[in-house]
Amino acid sequence: MDERIKSGRFRPCAHLVVSPFNEYPEGVNVLPTHIYLPQCNRDSFSWSQPRVDRQSEFDILRQMLHLEPIACPTNCRCFEHRYWGSAKRTGSKLLRAIRDLWGAFSRLPWQTQTLFVLLLILIFAPRWIPPIIELLHALR
Repeated sequence: MDERIKSGRFRPCAHLVVSPFNEYPEGVNVLPTHIYLPQCNRDSFSWSQPRVDRQSEFDILRQMLHLEPIACPTNCRCFEHRYWGSAKRTGSKLLRAIRDLWGAFSRLPWQTQTLFVLLLILIFAPRWIPPIIELLHALR
């Protein structure tokens, strides 16, 4: 696949995946090799032949992949560089985890929230403990 990306046939896109094909019709004796088929998650390949239904396209790819019947369009509107796409997915997972943690924290009783914040201060900022104790004495 890297050769085809370097040649310009495919682009380093986040939506381009290569999946193994292991299904063969019954009665066909095939050596135990794997065929890998490129797929676009946005279905935006440009075909050298007229497009038909999905099953026919799959069969064409399986049988004539060496003739390179597909390529990424030069002006693909769905193109997203694979590194940027990976960073976006990681960032969205991180934000979702933070949102879930914040939701769980906000449902805790206030006493537990206070204890948790004080524990975090004790662990990550121990130099803040004396001013906090002075503040508590001043509030009495």
